[in-house]
Amino acid sequence: KPYRALMVDLVREWIPAHRVYRCIDVCFMQKLNHLHLHLVDDQRFTLPSKAFPLLPTPREHYTEEDIRGFCAYAKARGITLIPELEIPGHARHLTKSYPEVFGNQLPAGADATIVTEEGLTVSAKNIVCAGKQATMDGIRTILQEICELFPDSPYIHLGGEEAAIKAWNYCDCCKAYMKEHGIEDEYDLYSEFIARVTDMVFDRGRTPIVWEGFPRKGSERIPRETIGIAWESHYNFA
Repeated sequence: KPYRALMVDLVREWIPAHRVYRCIDVCFMQKLNHLHLHLVDDQRFTLPSKAFPLLPTPREHYTEEDIRGFCAYAKARGITLIPELEIPGHARHLTKSYPEVFGNQLPAGADATIVTEEGLTVSAKNIVCAGKQATMDGIRTILQEICELFPDSPYIHLGGEEAAIKAWNYCDCCKAYMKEHGIEDEYDLYSEFIARVTDMVFDRGRTPIVWEGFPRKGSERIPRETIGIAWESHYNFA
C-alpha cells in the first residue's frame, strides 16, 4: 500500500536523536514507508529556528545537523519523513516564547484563562491568534524553515485539532478580523484559519495534512487537496 506509517511523539517525552534513528529502523524492519514526526506541542518545540531562536526548547531540541542526518538515513531506507507543526492549538510554546507574534490580544487586565458564556474554561495561552498579520507571517516563516529542513518531504502536517477556539471571541484582533472579513463566528474562523495555512503549504509545493479536528461548518473553505486524517471521526460524517 502507498501509505504505511508510524507516528512518533517527540514532544511530551524528549527523545534524543539516537532514538529517532531507531524509529527509522523500526519502520524499515516493519516495511513502513512513512515516519510521522510530532515535533511541536505545548510541552516542547523540538525544531531549530533561526528566525525565532527562543522557540527551541533548551537542550531538548534537534539541531539542523540532526535533522539532516534523519533525512539522509530515512531516504536511504525508502522512508518518507512527515514533520508536524501543531497549530492553531497545542501552541503554548509559541505564545509563551513570542506573545507579541503569536499571542491573542486580550482586553487590558483580562486573564488568559477564560470562562466563556457557556461556562467552559479555556486558555488563550494554548492557541495562536487568528487575527494578527504578525501571527500569519510568523507561521509562514516557520513553515519555510520546516521545508528547508525537510527538503524531500512531500507532506507537511499542520495539526489543527483540539483547539480552544472559544478564546478567539475574547481576542481583540480576532474579533476585528472576523468583522472585517464577514466571518460569522469562531467555527468559521477556525476553518478559514486552516485554509489560510494550508495555502501556505501548497505555495511551497507541498501537500498539507491536518487532523480532522475542524468542524463541518465552514470546512468548504479548506482546499479539497488537503489530506485529513480522522482520529476521532466525530466531525465530518458524509
